[in-house]
Amino acid sequence: MKSIYLVIYLFFSITGLQAQTKITGIVKDVVTKLPVSGASVYVPQTTNGVSSDQNGLFTIWLKDNDAIIVSFMGYESVMAPVALLTKDESLNVIYLKTEVSELNEVIVRKRKKMNRKNWQQYYDMFQTEFLGNSKIARQAKILNPEVLYFSISDDSLKIVANADAPLQIYNEKLGYQIRYELVRFECPRGHVPGVYGTTSTAVIHFGYPYFTDIVNEKKLNPKVVERNRLDAYRGSFMHFVRACYYNTLNSEGFTVRKMFLKSNPKYPGADSIPYYMKQYRETRDLKYLRAVKEPFITVVEPNSSRRESFITEESNRKSIAFDDYLNITYTREKEEDNYIGARSRNPTFQTSQLKLAEGALEIYHNGQIADPEAIIIFGYMGWKKAGDMLPFDYGLDMEVTK
Repeated sequence: MKSIYLVIYLFFSITGLQAQTKITGIVKDVVTKLPVSGASVYVPQTTNGVSSDQNGLFTIWLKDNDAIIVSFMGYESVMAPVALLTKDESLNVIYLKTEVSELNEVIVRKRKKMNRKNWQQYYDMFQTEFLGNSKIARQAKILNPEVLYFSISDDSLKIVANADAPLQIYNEKLGYQIRYELVRFECPRGHVPGVYGTTSTAVIHFGYPYFTDIVNEKKLNPKVVERNRLDAYRGSFMHFVRACYYNTLNSEGFTVRKMFLKSNPKYPGADSIPYYMKQYRETRDLKYLRAVKEPFITVVEPNSSRRESFITEESNRKSIAFDDYLNITYTREKEEDNYIGARSRNPTFQTSQLKLAEGALEIYHNGQIADPEAIIIFGYMGWKKAGDMLPFDYGLDMEVTK
C-alpha cells in the first residue's frame, strides 16, 4: 500500500494570486543516501509537477503556501510544505524510505484470499463510486486496476480499497492523465452503487492526484476538451467554493439555504425493520419496503441564506462554517439523466447538501478547502467523482463561468 508520510499536516493557505519561487532539491534514499532518479515531485491536484533527473535533482516553481508530494515506486511518499523548504541556491534534500516489507506480505495474503469473482464485484463497485457515473466519468479508465486490493473493515461494516501503487487514470473527455495516490476509500457494505441520499452513509475517498494535460500528445480536439472541462466545472464543489470566496454566488447561479433534520413520525422504529425486511424477502410485496421509512426527514428553510451566515472573513482569511446542513441549488444546469436513473421524475436543477465534520474550514481562491476530509458532500456534487475532477489551477487565468 502506498502511504503518505506527512512531514507536517498542512493544506495550503492561499489568499490570492501569489508570486512563485523556484525551489531546487535532490531526492535520496534515506538508508543508502544514493539519489533516486525518476521520482515524481508535484503539487497535489494541479498540473504543476516534475521528475527528478538521473542525479535525483529537481526544480519546481511554487507559491508561498504550496506543498509538494515526492513519491517513487517502492517508497513511502512524502509531503512537504514549501515553508519547510529553503528558497536560496542550496539544495533541499528529500529522503524517501522503502515501504515496510511486512505490509507487502499482508497485501499478498489478502489477494490470495479473495477469489477473482469477489475481486471483480468489488472493483465494479469501486469504479462507480470512485470514478463516477456521469457522462464524462463513464469514459474515464483506470489503466492499472491490478494494483487495487479490497478488504472488509474490522467492524465488518465497510468495504475498504487500497492500492500498492498510484492509480493511472486516463480521462480523454477532459484531456488529462491522472496519477492518483489513493489514501483512503471506504464504502458501506450493502450500499447500492450510484445511489445517493441526502443523509445516507457516505462513501469516502481521498487521495493526491497529479494531472498531466494530454491534449497535444493524444491529438485531442482542444475546443471539445475545453467544452467538456467547462461542463465538469460548472456547478462543481470547486466552482461553489470559488463563488463563496469571491462573493459571486448569486451571479454564478448558486442558491444556498440552511437545512436540518427532524424525526420522521412515520419511522416504524429500529426494532421493526427486521420484520419488514423478512416479510419483503418472503413475499416480494413492495408495501413492506415502503413501510421502512427513514428515521429522519429533511427540512429546507424557504428563504435563501445570506453569504455572511456561513462565510466569515478575518485578516484576509475566509472560512466556511455552519450548523446542520447547507442545501445548494445550481440553477444554470439541470441534472443528468444518469443521476436520475430509475427515479420517476423529470430533471430538476442540480441540488447538493454539505455537512461539516468539525468546525470552520478555511477556503481558498482556487476552490480548495483546508481539510477535504472534514466536509461531507451529498446529492449532485457528491454524485460527481474523480471522473469529473479538475486540477485546482484550472481556469485561474480566464473567465470560466460565462
